[in-house]
Amino acid sequence: MFARGLEIRSEDETANEVIQDFLERNKRELGHIALAAKEQSIQTDGSLYFALPAGTDGLVKVIMVDPLEVMDVICDPDDSSVPRYFLREWSRLDAEKSTSPENLRVWYPAVNYNPTSNRT
Repeated sequence: MFARGLEIRSEDETANEVIQDFLERNKRELGHIALAAKEQSIQTDGSLYFALPAGTDGLVKVIMVDPLEVMDVICDPDDSSVPRYFLREWSRLDAEKSTSPENLRVWYPAVNYNPTSNRT
């Protein structure tokens, strides 16, 4: 799937700068080596989940979500093949601050879902 890597560009210079900055900042998840590992992972896990949270600076970071952490999916009530939200549950341990893990539960909207619209 990613044998030759992935190239995303725009003919618009400003848009291309934004795209290249995004790809460079997220090289850990979107670089050639990372994509090759994801290709192997999809063969064993059957799914890839990406979370795209924006930081306080407005920059989007790509985070991989382990498929075993996805506990539920809410779909369009009229089309069960169209996801709207994914429930992620996981434990997070920050050993510098605590010795016990923090259990987290977050609903992530599907990337193409707009809750202010009736359309997905």
